[in-house]
Amino acid sequence: MRFCLYALLLVPFICNAQSSSLQYDIFFKTSKIGDMQINAFKDGNKSTITMKSYVEVSFIISQTFKILEKALFENDKLMYSEARRIKSGTITLDNQTKAIDNYYHLKNKEGSKILKTNAISYNFLMLYLKEPKNITSVYSDNFQKFLSITKLKDHHFKVVLPNNDYNEYFYINGLCSMVKIHTGFFNVEMRQQNIFIKD
Repeated sequence: MRFCLYALLLVPFICNAQSSSLQYDIFFKTSKIGDMQINAFKDGNKSTITMKSYVEVSFIISQTFKILEKALFENDKLMYSEARRIKSGTITLDNQTKAIDNYYHLKNKEGSKILKTNAISYNFLMLYLKEPKNITSVYSDNFQKFLSITKLKDHHFKVVLPNNDYNEYFYINGLCSMVKIHTGFFNVEMRQQNIFIKD
């Protein structure tokens, strides 16, 4: 009887919580070189988004790239985020963004600084979960600054990075179906699994 009562008390909490997951395959030309997973969990006015990515490439030598990102939102305001990049076992990026009163405390391998802005409501992880309709900028946890979003066509957007690389984002039903990453060295595509994409 106690177990039944306890289970009934848990039902509202289980019903209010929502989780979702997106899986992407990463391609260089026609070869799959890695994968990425986005997980989102929402409970009331709080939400957590995590991302894990692993890529292995072989040009002259074999190299591995691992990316880990996490963002915590409350009432649609970014409260904390972290971004870490690991290249062949060496940490090359380790950033943190934390909301404090009416500003954000930014921390990276070089030190720390303050970002004077009231609220961040849309960061790079959100690009996968919510099409940026009527959104003109996105907070980059990697570069720790806001970047402009340019609409190229319906459901097709472009973000130019401070190093002049750029990403193109494509959407189906509000979710990111594909990302084309353009760098000075090579281009890759990330395609959401189980979705047929027309070029």
